[in-house]
Amino acid sequence: MSRATTSLWLLVATTCVAGPGLAWRSLHHAERDATVQLTRLTSLRTTIDELGRLRAVTPARPSSLTGKSGSGTEQSFAPKLSEALAACGLSSACLLSLTPSSEPVTLNDGGPALTRRRVAVTLAQLTLPQFGAFLHSWRQREPAWTVASIELSPDTAAPVTPGADLQLRAVLSLESLVSSE
Repeated sequence: MSRATTSLWLLVATTCVAGPGLAWRSLHHAERDATVQLTRLTSLRTTIDELGRLRAVTPARPSSLTGKSGSGTEQSFAPKLSEALAACGLSSACLLSLTPSSEPVTLNDGGPALTRRRVAVTLAQLTLPQFGAFLHSWRQREPAWTVASIELSPDTAAPVTPGADLQLRAVLSLESLVSSE
């Protein structure tokens, strides 16, 4: 055999051996990617099932903000906040302000019409553990109202005691979605 024929046969043999090896490597990567995607799909299905369960558990009751005027809203909503504060051992004096949004917003994205109501609540002179207890109490008492945002800052009006928990000022934005039927 000539040197050219030997080189050609060597090239053909290398291709025959390397081709299936490369195909196996690609198959292995594709199998690993499929396993990752199946795991993500299973996780997504679990999350969807959990959301469905939570929606079924959430009571379909009317919102506690019934009036459109500020005073009527504050009168119906303030006692609920006071109850949540009292349940965790805080004074209603912690409630600095309660500001309802001016108008509820009606949402309709092809499904049933929903009305979003918002309220801004400012709490002062409470510690971080007390704030956490308030949030827990609020969630237990008013599951229809969701905390949309929280701003925490040191309460500059409260006295600072060395070695004690820092007094905080918390501004919460609460939201509720109710059926507009």
